[in-house]
Amino acid sequence: MKVSQVDVYVLRHALSEPFAFAQWWNSERTCCLVCVTADDGSVGWGECFGSAEVNAAVVRDFLGPRLIGRDPLNTGVLWEELYNRSRDFGQKGAFVAGLSGLDIALWDLKGRALGLPVATLLGGAWCDEVEAYATGFFFTRGEGQAGRLADEARRYLDQGFRGLKMKVGLGLERDLENLRAVRRAVGHELPLAIDANHAYNAREAIELGLHAAAENVWWFEEPVPPEDLEGYAEVRRVLGPHGVPIAGGEAEFTRYGFRELFVRRCVDLAQPDLGACGGFTAGLEIAALGRTFGIEVRPHVWGAAVGLAAALQFLAALPPIPGALTPRTRWLELDRTENPLRDQLIPDFPQREGPMVAVPTAPGLGIDVDVERLRRWVA
Repeated sequence: MKVSQVDVYVLRHALSEPFAFAQWWNSERTCCLVCVTADDGSVGWGECFGSAEVNAAVVRDFLGPRLIGRDPLNTGVLWEELYNRSRDFGQKGAFVAGLSGLDIALWDLKGRALGLPVATLLGGAWCDEVEAYATGFFFTRGEGQAGRLADEARRYLDQGFRGLKMKVGLGLERDLENLRAVRRAVGHELPLAIDANHAYNAREAIELGLHAAAENVWWFEEPVPPEDLEGYAEVRRVLGPHGVPIAGGEAEFTRYGFRELFVRRCVDLAQPDLGACGGFTAGLEIAALGRTFGIEVRPHVWGAAVGLAAALQFLAALPPIPGALTPRTRWLELDRTENPLRDQLIPDFPQREGPMVAVPTAPGLGIDVDVERLRRWVA
């Protein structure tokens, strides 16, 4: 079996209403999908995280052509060769994101060729379903934002979710107003995380975290910029005794980047995005490092259905940290914002039953992408 073709698709959907988080406004949802085809007609699909257009250029013009004629089953060999070819200028960012999408596609193709789901290839599935927590609470224009976020929280409860993650990063006063409104809506015990998308410096993050501790936050995600590892460690050192775990890693790449997060004890929860960190190959290495340091690894999920399917396979294959008689809940991040690239691209994608989502058991990622269907969103 040899790779005969690599195709790239940039998909785009205009939002009916723009929304924002701590960094910028979104008026559309986009993604970059890659498809690797072998000479026997087998295909594998992957997804990149980040700028769809930039990722597409990396895959189309630099990384993808280097797969032609290679054995797609040699996922580890191909990962190391592609990374080494671009490491002088691409240790982080779009080059690794492009490699991530290709790696996911190669594992999908391998699973299809062997007749096994990716979770089995990664070491075996520990479960057949995982529990989703709802990510949402993005900012919209107009007055009454705290009330709108509280109403959104109630909708998630009505939909059966038992864990939520909301956005912060608008400044201490507005963040606390929104957080307290949501907490009143859902009660004090429901798991409720906050995500600042690195909008604060360490001093500001600590101030917010100390106030948020009184609201029983589940974790505090990306409190400071990803480059500020000393800031991460300081925030964790101060907030830890107040019961506020620190999460991060969606903007980190490969085992090399996560090694620094772990060695410096920056996070309690590491969140590699498979479409950015290096795909399944790097994800396995990051998870092994996490177990070595006793740090839980849980994938960040944002994008289309292919990335969500990859996260399900990866999450199911993660050994518990630490092992125990009573298994811990395997939490899947499930974005609830408007996104047909996630909800309509794969018609037979496993449906959520209350908070639970089944892990696909068909070969590869367990999904089939219809090229004709995806063309409605091709940019």
